[in-house]
Amino acid sequence: MMVVGTSMSNDLMKKICQDKKRMRIKNNDIAKALKVSGGAVTQYFSEGEQIRIGLFHFTKLIELVYENDVETQRELLFGFIRSTDRPINLRLGLEYAYMNGETEILQYIIEKELNGKRPNDEWAAVYYLLLMRIKGNLRGAELLKATEDLTTQRKLKQNEMRILVHIIKMYAYFDMDEHGSMLKLTKELPEVISTISDPYIKEAYYVRMLEGYAHGYLRDNDLENARKTALELTRGGYSTKFPLFVSTGYHVLGQSYLFENFDEIENNIKAGLSILEKYSSPTMIARKKEINKTYDFAMVYWSKNVEEERQLNDGERLHLMVKEGKKEEAHNLLEYLEKKNGRLSAFQIYYKGLLENDALLYRKSLELFRKQGNKFYLKLPLIQLQKLSKDKDEKLELIW
Repeated sequence: MMVVGTSMSNDLMKKICQDKKRMRIKNNDIAKALKVSGGAVTQYFSEGEQIRIGLFHFTKLIELVYENDVETQRELLFGFIRSTDRPINLRLGLEYAYMNGETEILQYIIEKELNGKRPNDEWAAVYYLLLMRIKGNLRGAELLKATEDLTTQRKLKQNEMRILVHIIKMYAYFDMDEHGSMLKLTKELPEVISTISDPYIKEAYYVRMLEGYAHGYLRDNDLENARKTALELTRGGYSTKFPLFVSTGYHVLGQSYLFENFDEIENNIKAGLSILEKYSSPTMIARKKEINKTYDFAMVYWSKNVEEERQLNDGERLHLMVKEGKKEEAHNLLEYLEKKNGRLSAFQIYYKGLLENDALLYRKSLELFRKQGNKFYLKLPLIQLQKLSKDKDEKLELIW
């Protein structure tokens, strides 16, 4: 990635100015796109060491000039972040980097601001927890403890950071598969988010909340509300601002039809992947893999042909082996996974139940899904138990 230093702030805007002239983009075009005056645009490109443009006008500017060149947009954004010293730009930059999967930019701002003498020290301390989660260093119970330690060690003065800590706790419960606790925590957010003054932070945190709702409702098997929330993510005009979270909306919407309609699954999964198509940051790539994993599961579940070139993970390879009746290979993979992880997951025990047509394994899988509060995927072993029931009309009800 190209790095632009502070002393090169003027060079950064000079490059954009030259490129926009080469592409015959006029200042009036920029003013219209950014919804500012022509005089403001003139100021943006004026001589001087200080960059006069704000973060979001800058992102819109580079999107206009480098419309089909995402990598150049990323490089110039990093250059802007290194060149600006305005606290508001760096605060918004933290959230923007997180919401768009720009881990390098997120880490840079945190390292720059994580100092008691810096104006955004409190923000950097809280976003550091998110950075550690992205990197896989803090997840689940450890993340929850880290948030509690932070709030014990220092009194958070900024309203936004108190709310973000609340959201991070929601992520921790999600990591632990404690979906009931996550949904309960998420329901406390609307009122506090409404108190945020900055429009971007307010909207970004609202979108984070919707994501939590969507996942929580799905795991709670409340499909009506899961779909309603997922649709709000996909139809809220967020695709350019929050592509990662719009992809979540399509992902949840697709999953919600797992037991009903393969076409709905496929159409929504493909829509979610198309939103992420032009992005190449590590976070975006990881999200694509996550969505593809659901697609692989659905294709195997619905006995669709899985193309040989698709790179299935161990779980879906196991699922496919079971479906295809490759018992020896499936048993070998099960032994490998149990040895590797120390135990089998609820899904893997379900696959083993399919392999052996064993009601006890289905019940064990069902119990694990139940402990996780995952009432949606719990239906996998439940359906099989109903098939094995002597009384075909028997209802295998669960006490929650």
